[in-house]
Amino acid sequence: MNKSQLLRQLVFFTMYRRAWSAYNRSLERRPLLTKCLMSAGILGTSDVLAQNATKDDSSSFDWRRAGAVQVFALGFQGPFGHWWYPMLDRNVRRLGLTAGVGYIITKVFFDETINGNLSNALYFSTIPLMEGRESSWVKEKCRYDLLPTFLIEGMLWIPASTINFVFIPIKHQLMFANSVVFFWTGFLSVVCHDDKMLRRLDWVNPFLTAEEKARSEEKIMSEEIVLPPLKPSAAPDIESLS
Repeated sequence: MNKSQLLRQLVFFTMYRRAWSAYNRSLERRPLLTKCLMSAGILGTSDVLAQNATKDDSSSFDWRRAGAVQVFALGFQGPFGHWWYPMLDRNVRRLGLTAGVGYIITKVFFDETINGNLSNALYFSTIPLMEGRESSWVKEKCRYDLLPTFLIEGMLWIPASTINFVFIPIKHQLMFANSVVFFWTGFLSVVCHDDKMLRRLDWVNPFLTAEEKARSEEKIMSEEIVLPPLKPSAAPDIESLS
């Protein structure tokens, strides 16, 4: 390693330490505001990257969608995360679990069933509504995609939450979760605006009828789109959804 490389690494390390120290000072002085701004920055960046990765030459950047993500981050992700992790820890301890495998498993279970489901349901409902979708469209979107999303979520969030609860102090657990949310929001951003991505999981969805599952399978085999893209102001064509 030459002197130039060593100097660059030293500068980077110094800047990282200063940023980390500034974040911790802000977290001590204004914990809620700091977590809200952190959430807005992480979720917003993830959505921007997801939009740029999926848009074609004929489409432009959707500022309304980006704004909806900011409202979601500032109105729910930051405040709820600020309250959720300390509350979860207190209540699990009230059950008599203060350490060990049972303590971690219980926290992961409630984090998935409550936090995970609530976050996904709000994302699939509030984001499209703020973009101008009709409530009937949102209802069908949730009926088709909410459960498959939860199944996929478990493969990512169960290991991530286990690491979070085992190794990360409570005051930093939202920050660690948001580092995973960065990738998860990119996935949600795509799924929320792509009506065919999760169709291969329709067969395990108990909220669909047998006829709807059969139609999904037929369209998958023929490589047709099951849920055609809709204009933000358009109500969904229920027949096309099935």
